[in-house]
Amino acid sequence: MSSVNMEDTMIVEGLGTVSFVNGILKVQTVGINSAGEVVETGQIEIPGSRVGDVINGLTKAAQGIQEKLNEDSSSVSTESKENKGKKGKKKK
Repeated sequence: MSSVNMEDTMIVEGLGTVSFVNGILKVQTVGINSAGEVVETGQIEIPGSRVGDVINGLTKAAQGIQEKLNEDSSSVSTESKENKGKKGKKKK
């Protein structure tokens, strides 16, 4: 893969219109602007024959990220509990 220019990068905070036209799945992406309004940020176009592969790839990637976040969250929680236990003990 080549490097990505900022012009090719979009933030996706939600989905707008989704349609299937001429064998292409078209997904409008939306975001929130500084005024708090929902605005279109771009469009994703996926050939119909590749939709399943793309969705499966995104699903697997999202699950991997969720697992990592859960691991990080549980390790922070464990560290926090250990530190509270140490603070509560008095030295003689």
